[in-house]
Amino acid sequence: MNMLQTTWLIPLVAGVIYVLLFLLERRFSLRRARHALWRRVGVNAIITSLALATAAISVRPAVEYLLWLSPAAEFGLLHLLDLPRALEFGGAFVLFDWSFYWWHRANHHIPLLSVILRGQPVFASILCSTLPRCSGTESNSGNPGESGN
Repeated sequence: MNMLQTTWLIPLVAGVIYVLLFLLERRFSLRRARHALWRRVGVNAIITSLALATAAISVRPAVEYLLWLSPAAEFGLLHLLDLPRALEFGGAFVLFDWSFYWWHRANHHIPLLSVILRGQPVFASILCSTLPRCSGTESNSGNPGESGN
């Protein structure tokens, strides 16, 4: 199937997962609610919409460009090793998670980051964690936004 033909599946699957997680959270709440349900849902919907819009406008073009650039420039660490595809994917995941952990810690321990990024922690975290994702493990046909295979 062509990627454009299956693009509608992404919001559908994300919506189903979101509803399931919402229901699980309601059923097995870890703390007592301090505000009415619909007030929290409204605030969360607004924050989520802003984060997704920010990512779509600024992060996605950067990621697509880096994914396009990555195979040609042998960008990242994993291209240095000749690993099977599964190990390469696992290594990319571990490196991404590790870099995100250190970025998170830096936000807590470097006062300048806390001041600069106070209003945009989601945007900054996504933006600054983009490079490890572009480790050369993605199959890419050479065009931004287009998957290979």
